[in-house]
Amino acid sequence: MTAFLAALLLASAQPAPERRIVPAREFVVRVDSSENPPYRTLWASRDGGRTWTIAAEAGVEAEWGEWAAGAVRCTVRVPQDGAWDLFAQLGDAVSNRGPEPRPGTPADPRLRIEVRPSDVLSWTEPRGAAVSWQGGQAVTLAWASPGGDVRERSVEIQYAVEGEPWIPAAKGLDGAGSITWVVPNRETSRLRLRLAGTSRSGYPVSAETSDLSVRGTLRPNVARARALYDRARVLHAQGRLDEARLKYEEALQAWADFGEVYNDLGKVHAERKDPAKALEYFLRARKACPSDPTPYVNAARARLSLGLLDDAMLDLSDALALGLDAHERASMLAAETLRALARGDAARARAACAMILKVPHAAPATREFARKTLALPEKP
Repeated sequence: MTAFLAALLLASAQPAPERRIVPAREFVVRVDSSENPPYRTLWASRDGGRTWTIAAEAGVEAEWGEWAAGAVRCTVRVPQDGAWDLFAQLGDAVSNRGPEPRPGTPADPRLRIEVRPSDVLSWTEPRGAAVSWQGGQAVTLAWASPGGDVRERSVEIQYAVEGEPWIPAAKGLDGAGSITWVVPNRETSRLRLRLAGTSRSGYPVSAETSDLSVRGTLRPNVARARALYDRARVLHAQGRLDEARLKYEEALQAWADFGEVYNDLGKVHAERKDPAKALEYFLRARKACPSDPTPYVNAARARLSLGLLDDAMLDLSDALALGLDAHERASMLAAETLRALARGDAARARAACAMILKVPHAAPATREFARKTLALPEKP
């Protein structure tokens, strides 16, 4: 079978060092092949190739992509920083496979990797591992980009508990900033936070915290939370946004899974012209109330402000699937957001207009706009 060569997908005009330096634990390798290999296995070594282990057994995650243009890409995530040697074993669906790496088999020089976190992104709050939070507590998260080498609005904050998949907490952030975040109400000593972004030259950058501890609130004080929420809504209606925000946050400290509070906190930040923070709370509202379409619509509006147009379309599609008939206000906002999305890209415009016609309570003028747009011939 064709011999397979692997190389990191990392352009550099400099001579190759002894090990390729990557700034994050998640990176991409590329395996060149003249044909599509059905069998794909990644091996890993921590001792320079003296011993080899199948990647999954070494705690290395490997997600193979589609074969295209003579190559197949693999997204790799290693559990620790430091030196890693990788070996790609490929073959057909029967038995014609490349050999397994034997003890002492050297890695291809282009797959001798050192994971060395860069200072492109770094956490300033929280600092260190000696952090213990209360479930439902409102805390400040802060980060920086010492070199300023991060694309605008490319940063996403994610969190994971007990090694579970990463959950998005906020998107569309700049390389330096801070947000108020409500700690998940789950007892754990293994909460992690991650910054994931894109450098100005186009490669992924990230920064993770150490394991953090959370003391779960066993019994929420629902009555107190509702009383605080009612007071916050009055302040909100009066335009006293700072006072309303504090009351909403107090309500979350009493009941960390109060979905309506997350949604209204998102509205506060949207009114303060801070769509990134607004999106964070709308995403939390969706998680707390996954069957309520309103946070999906609000998240779409925040993403529109951040220029995340495809994500906004997905949010509105989900809102439609959940049903907007009983949500007149959210339905009207969904239609207007779709109309705003029906600009620029022709394919997205037609998709947005097709969705408008499915939205109940859409304004007549918005429906007419959708009909006229769909009646236009497609551009060649």
